[in-house]
Amino acid sequence: MFLHKMNIIGIDYGNYSSYVSKIENNNTKIILSPSSNRYFKNIISFKEKTYFDTEAENFYISNYKNNILNHKVIMNFSNYKKLNEYNDFFDKINENLFNNQLIKGSVELENKEKYRIEQIMALNINNLINTDKNSNIFFAVPDYYNTFQRKQVLDAFRIIEYENIELVNETDIISTKYGFYNYINKQENKRVLFIDFGDTHISCFITNFENNGYEIENYEYDISVGGLFIDILITNYIEQKINEKFNTKELDFKYKLKIMKESEKIKKNLNLNQDSFFKKECFYNEQDVNIQIKQETFK
Repeated sequence: MFLHKMNIIGIDYGNYSSYVSKIENNNTKIILSPSSNRYFKNIISFKEKTYFDTEAENFYISNYKNNILNHKVIMNFSNYKKLNEYNDFFDKINENLFNNQLIKGSVELENKEKYRIEQIMALNINNLINTDKNSNIFFAVPDYYNTFQRKQVLDAFRIIEYENIELVNETDIISTKYGFYNYINKQENKRVLFIDFGDTHISCFITNFENNGYEIENYEYDISVGGLFIDILITNYIEQKINEKFNTKELDFKYKLKIMKESEKIKKNLNLNQDSFFKKECFYNEQDVNIQIKQETFK
């Protein structure tokens, strides 16, 4: 009865896309995007007006210099206490993913407009949810987020005048979901090892389920290992082969975007212990490209 009266919104804010859910009649319901997807794409395009989600993606290649993608990746690395250990690697990520200029946590577009990460996130969140300002919002964040990064998230909500925000660690989200479906109300005690391999980090933790509750006992993470970095390695490899074939020094950013999009599929094929191919007709200067990516190369 209590849950039925409350307006509760849950947000899983990813690097590329976000999921939004709400409690309706004591059941969890995924909110669909305007394009009827179960997720919203975290992409914003600035033209004669501001576009989001699938509409923004339609402008991405033609308008990429006034387009913002992967802003959460910037926040994931901003103010990270060991960032100086990964400066070279972060520069490579920036080179491959962002065509905008990054200035002290702000993004500058080609039209010279500047946006702080909090402003970008506020714009995107405002597009994700359309609910009463008094709603209770639960927002999942990586456990390694420091105080400043958590404040950035809260400030994004304050910009759009939401105040009832609860930040929930991803370890709690995963443990709760697992416990709810497997052990809660079964009186079974068990210690479970979880491995969460994300785009920008890998984390491992042990949760002890006991007496219809749980306690996270250990947590370790590495922010230099993630699926995104594998995509970048594959993208760099394909770009190098194309440069060799056509005797060029560097591909235009729009070609990198297309390669990056295919890298996710290639990565999945490599994960199945099989070779993959990057095949595109009329890809570069109206010439076909066919590059083999061997599983052994990336093993």
